[in-house]
Amino acid sequence: MDSQYSKIVQIVQKAREEKAPIQRLADRYANWFTPLTIAMCGFGWLLTHNIQTILSILVVATPCPLIFATPVAIISGINKAAKKNIIVKNGSAIEQLGKTDVIVFDKTGTVTYGTPVVENIIPIDINKNNKTINKEEDSKILDDLLFKSASLEQMSSHPAAQSLTKTGKEKFNHLLFPTNFQEKAGLGVEGYLNGDHIKIGSYNFIKSYENENNTNEECNKYLVETMKNKQEQGKMGSFININNKNVGIIVFSDKIREGVLDMMHLLKKQNIKQTIMLTGDSTYNAKSIANQVKFDNYKFDLLPEDKASEINRLKKTYKNIVMVGDGINDAPALTSGTTGIAMGAKGTAISAEAADVVILIDDITKVSEIIHISKRTIKIAKESIVIGLGFSLLLMIISSFGFIAPSIGALLQEVLDISVILNALRAR
Repeated sequence: MDSQYSKIVQIVQKAREEKAPIQRLADRYANWFTPLTIAMCGFGWLLTHNIQTILSILVVATPCPLIFATPVAIISGINKAAKKNIIVKNGSAIEQLGKTDVIVFDKTGTVTYGTPVVENIIPIDINKNNKTINKEEDSKILDDLLFKSASLEQMSSHPAAQSLTKTGKEKFNHLLFPTNFQEKAGLGVEGYLNGDHIKIGSYNFIKSYENENNTNEECNKYLVETMKNKQEQGKMGSFININNKNVGIIVFSDKIREGVLDMMHLLKKQNIKQTIMLTGDSTYNAKSIANQVKFDNYKFDLLPEDKASEINRLKKTYKNIVMVGDGINDAPALTSGTTGIAMGAKGTAISAEAADVVILIDDITKVSEIIHISKRTIKIAKESIVIGLGFSLLLMIISSFGFIAPSIGALLQEVLDISVILNALRAR
């Protein structure tokens, strides 16, 4: 059976093959420039019947604004982004970013810091079906659950798992390594420790493995209600299941990144039509974060392929969609979007490889900054093309009346070319 990693790689490759190349700015102007030049030559001949008039028109009819303006502006924009610790891999990306309609954000590690802290473990007495445990028993049960959970989760790369493992190592001198370890991306993990079958993850993941004869329904109800309350407070949580019995939950807290609210305000100013959050978390946690950050919309309980499908669904309504993520689970969505932006400081290598843009520092506000750089770059490129072709057309009109000699026309053409290049360099 293919691993989840292999499936993710396949989705990334498929999305890359389907992504169409962007039409270059200059192409739209080049279609009419040559016919216009020939028409002006004909017009000049009719007015002067002088072969030098045609030569003057051809000399001043410089295509350099088409040849130089766009690439110089784009290279300048990429250079400016690099100075801001933002790597743009190609010119198409900076063109597309400047026309963004929708920005989609992953939650964990992108909108939030992605380093969940173990807040507490809430156990229950599975033998007595009792929700209250005395302090001495509580300490022993908590230590046992922490030790087993941390031992199992040390095999996972998920940020919450790493936090749990770190807490366990700080509490105990050593942890055990599980056997028959398996991980379901976005759902949970399972394995064996000293003969105990342990599962940690979402309730749907745990429930799918429950023994049909499991009778601790009262405990399950208590844990589900407790989890719901924590999630409504913006917390994250995982169920602990030992030998097909739910024995407690692990509560994690994760903070929203500094500057996220300011970034959202700037994105609205930049005429972004929609901001959307995608997450594998439950509805309560997703709703809490989305409301705090003021996203226009959010989706929850998503697997990696679900995020990519959501991006493809949005493509039917919007033309340019940017996806921002950091983890391996975001790679399919990063390649499915028109442009992918990866948080590269703490993100995974595959997400950075899949993305068109990589933010090298752990600063989410760089998203609005690269949008601003891109919009300004495209604006300057268009200005350079329009100004260059506009003056070229004006010189052709003057030349058609015989007022500009070919030698003077050559000099004016060089001045125009230099002016266009200098204007495009303003993107730096």
